[in-house]
Amino acid sequence: MFFSRKRTFVPFICLILLLYAALVIYFTESPPEDVPELPLSLRYWERSGDQTIYDVNYMERLNFSTPDLQDNCTAIIRQHRRIPKIIHYVFGLKENFDKYDFGLVQYVAIKSAHEMIKPKKIILHFRYLPPDSNIWWQHAKQYVTEFHYLESDVTEVFGNPVRRVAHMADVVRMQELMKTGGIYLDFDVIVLKSFDKLLHHDFVLGQEADGEYVGLANALMIGHKDSLFLKRWWQHYVDFNDDDWSGLSVKLPYKLSLEFPEEICHLPRTSFFYPSYFFNHVDFVHKQDEFVFKKNGFQYAFHSSMQASISNESLTDVIARNTSYTRLMRMFLPEEILYEGRVQLEKEIQDGKRSYEGNLNFMKKLDLDRILLSENDN
Repeated sequence: MFFSRKRTFVPFICLILLLYAALVIYFTESPPEDVPELPLSLRYWERSGDQTIYDVNYMERLNFSTPDLQDNCTAIIRQHRRIPKIIHYVFGLKENFDKYDFGLVQYVAIKSAHEMIKPKKIILHFRYLPPDSNIWWQHAKQYVTEFHYLESDVTEVFGNPVRRVAHMADVVRMQELMKTGGIYLDFDVIVLKSFDKLLHHDFVLGQEADGEYVGLANALMIGHKDSLFLKRWWQHYVDFNDDDWSGLSVKLPYKLSLEFPEEICHLPRTSFFYPSYFFNHVDFVHKQDEFVFKKNGFQYAFHSSMQASISNESLTDVIARNTSYTRLMRMFLPEEILYEGRVQLEKEIQDGKRSYEGNLNFMKKLDLDRILLSENDN
């Protein structure tokens, strides 16, 4: 009788022990309650296909002193000649071709280049210009010192047909650099500091991404007209294929840089193309207020990659929202445009189209942005 009654308690005792073990595991392995759950876009940063966990301040956790993030050019320095401070832009190669109209982003791009690089001249190579009714074009064209009208459409290169507008621009930028040399910029590149330290090289490109996506992108090129690397690169356009999106414009120059490192200054990915075009980078820059471009010190420019329509935010968007991207834009907006934006914003608030919350400290935040800009001019 005693043994049979004892056996009836065994399952109950085992159940108690299992519950106790489960509670111990839960309370010892669960994170503290005061650790916030991070949004998915911040918990993972997609870097060339892999996913590395970072916290909200993940930008600060990168070790920028590592060799692959330093400006360690192995190219030959030529003291007897320098790349001229001539800026080249390409625009309007097809009538009404632009996916985005000439807007706030393009204005800030050209104004930042004018302020930071202090060029001898800015040349706009074009087939079609924005209409005079475009207010941002009216603000921007004062910085263009030379308008170069292209007499004919770009339809072929070395006998190979060119159909994509982006590839037409690729051809024009290469040809113009070989004529005069200088600095080519895409119209969504925002310049953050002077390029003077780079002008003693023959040719300069910045790395875009890494791993399987690595390349040297042509959205920003700095070169002498007699650059051996530029000429070598151009010779490969005899094999141009319009169906290959980035083969000649990004992948090939990276390959050539490994074969002829003495001919090119290969800057790290943090110099021109950081944060990158990956979706998580876009979310971080456009939706969060963590990364301060002008404070990082290692970055010459930011290629915004025309990251969907979010890059062409309205003036009131730029004023009303505090994100890394809008603060960067505001650094280059003159007082009269900021005033115009504030008037528009107040009207939107009065009409109930926008909440007033979050805009009270705008001018204080703006003052901080301008201090950061002046501190990092050199």
